[in-house]
Amino acid sequence: MLDHMLQNAQQAGLEPHSVEPFVHALMNASKAIQYRYRADWLSSPDSAVPVRDLAETRQQIQQLDTQLLTAISQRLMTGAFSQEDKEFLMSHLTAPHLSESDKNSLFASLSRIQRQH
Repeated sequence: MLDHMLQNAQQAGLEPHSVEPFVHALMNASKAIQYRYRADWLSSPDSAVPVRDLAETRQQIQQLDTQLLTAISQRLMTGAFSQEDKEFLMSHLTAPHLSESDKNSLFASLSRIQRQH
């Protein structure tokens, strides 16, 4: 997964080493969300919730990763992320179980991404 993301980053015109902390932050936030959902489910199991196919989910994640890296690369062509960008992103990151700490980690690592020279 990480190698695939770093290849996509390079293809999008981003410096792969600068993207790696962002990928780790995404993975950590995803794991935290999964653990929180699992804790909710353990306290009140709902067997009516359909189980999604893991292969299909992974394919969707890869497509979204590619789109995300392309968008970051395009945005960085106009300059670095600003405080206004942070405020906008923080207000729009509204996934259930995504903590403020997760959001701050994502933005901090996003702010360090650089385009290839």
